[in-house]
Amino acid sequence: MSEVCGVTKAEEYRQNAAKCREVARTASPIHRQQLEEMAETWERLESARRHRFDLLRERLKEAHTVYGVACRRTLKQQWRAHDFSCR
Repeated sequence: MSEVCGVTKAEEYRQNAAKCREVARTASPIHRQQLEEMAETWERLESARRHRFDLLRERLKEAHTVYGVACRRTLKQQWRAHDFSCR
C-alpha cells in the first residue's frame, strides 16, 4: 500500500489493535477481555481493508492492460473514494 500521505488506514487499524493489547496487559480481567475483543475487531477491519485494496489494485492493473485509459481513470476515482493511500 502506498504511504505517500502518511499512515494508511490499514496501518492505523493495526496500531489501534496493538494499543488495545498493550492496555489489556495491565487491565482488570473484565476489561482485558473487552480490550482483546476490540483488538480482534481492529484486526478484522485491517484485514478487510487490505483485501479491498488488493482487489482494487488488481482491477486497476487489468483496466490499464485491457481497456485503456478511460476505464483506468474511473477506477482511479474509485481508488481515491476508498481512501486507500491517504487519510
